[in-house]
Amino acid sequence: MRPTLVLFDIDGTLVDTGGAGRLGLQESFRLVFGLDDIAAPASRVRFDGKTDPTIIADIAREAGIPAGEVEARYTELQEAYLHALRKELSAPNPRRRVMPGVRPLLDLLAARPDVFLGLVTGNVEEGARVKLEAFGLNRYFVDGGFASDHPERNEIARIAHERL
Repeated sequence: MRPTLVLFDIDGTLVDTGGAGRLGLQESFRLVFGLDDIAAPASRVRFDGKTDPTIIADIAREAGIPAGEVEARYTELQEAYLHALRKELSAPNPRRRVMPGVRPLLDLLAARPDVFLGLVTGNVEEGARVKLEAFGLNRYFVDGGFASDHPERNEIARIAHERL
């Protein structure tokens, strides 16, 4: 029997974080760049279908932060984001949930020896893991493709396929 690779996105496919990613990024911009009113420029940025690095660049552009300044402080910004994301996901929010049917589907697929489960996501890997851990879903996914591997979605999918 030929093995089957099944790749999953995270946000809106596996889970609904209730906006935790957006709130985490806003908090990281507040902390790193001292922008108290980051919510307004961030609200003009569409997140769906984009990678974390693209979203960060879009928020920075909307907030008037030069690309070089973002690049110079990217590590600090990412660390602040991951801290803020963990904090946000640990707070109660009735909007946060595993999407309907996901757990039974993952249980069914994980039980099959001919199926390999993986991720293909615009999240950086550590952000993806933080989101999945908040819902107890990390155990299903050994690896995948992440925005920390490449900024373009097509390349992320190729990387996930090669790894798995």
